[in-house]
Order: sequence, then structure tokens, then C-alpha cells
Amino acid sequence: MIERLEVLNERLMEHFGKFEDGRANWRIVWSTDELEYRMCSYTAEGFEFLYPEKLLVKKYPLQQDRYILEHLIPVPDGVDDLTTKTSYEPLWTFEDGNGNPLPPLWDVCKLLIEQVQINMLAAGKQPIMKQPYGFGNTAEECEMRAQKLMDELFGNDTKISDALAMDSGVGYGTRKRNDWLN
Repeated sequence: MIERLEVLNERLMEHFGKFEDGRANWRIVWSTDELEYRMCSYTAEGFEFLYPEKLLVKKYPLQQDRYILEHLIPVPDGVDDLTTKTSYEPLWTFEDGNGNPLPPLWDVCKLLIEQVQINMLAAGKQPIMKQPYGFGNTAEECEMRAQKLMDELFGNDTKISDALAMDSGVGYGTRKRNDWLN
């Protein structure tokens, strides 16, 4: 089921917390709406400034009309073009293998963020001990979860099948609407 962006962002804040200044650690944004201040040496027309100036520019000029999962992180020392101490940085762009935009899904966000957190906690440490079999981590169960997510994200990558899967296309025959329960 596709949830509204506000609902997903609220769930992200409740599940993964806030930064020390009260902003959400994780958020989903529409890439076309995102702007940020950067120190720029050139105008939009390509003319060079005598001194770098702070300009409001598109954050994702090459990824327009997409949902993007972002993580709030401190800006490292030595990064001179960003003008803030913290910045939302992209983790995942919701699009299929053909570059077509996809709606954001809670299960995908949760899986990605949990994997990032596991990797960050495990950096420089012993490998994390896996749970015993029967707790959802057998090879078959992992494969089933991965296949289900791949099917939801990419389908079979044709415009017709994606339109039918997203209920934005027209087809002949009847379709049972309880297929999302499986």
C-alpha cells in the first residue's frame, strides 16, 4: 500500500528518532522541491565571480521528479561549498531499473536504514553474530524477503506491467485485490 509522504516521514521520525536540534534523522523528499545554499564560484550562466558567493541552488539537478530518502549528518571539516553544519544527504532514489520514478515504500526505507545502522555499528568491530535458524534469517527466508522487495521495486521493468501493478493501467479480466496480503 502506498502511504502519503507526510505519513512516511512521521513514521521515520517515530521509528528512527530526531537529531539533537529536533530535526528528523531520516526523511523522504521530492527531489524537484529541494534547494540548498552553496558557495559558488560561477553564475548560472557560467560567468566567474571575483569571490565565491552564497547562492540558493537545486540540490538534485540531475535527479528531478523522484522521491529520495535522506539522512541528516554533520558536514565534515574541509567541505567548503556547503554553508551549514549539518546536511541531509541522499541514501536512496526511488526509481526502477529504467529510471522511472517509484513511490516510496515503508518496508524499503526500514530495510535500508536498518542495514546502514548495522554497518555503522559494526564498523571496525567483530562481525555481528547472526540469530539462530527459525528467526527469519534462513537462506530461504532472506531470499523470499529480497525477492518480494525486488518485485515491489522493479516488477519486470516494462511500462505496461508497471502500470498494471500500480493500478494506473487498464487491463482485461478481473484482478483479486487481496494479492497484497501474500
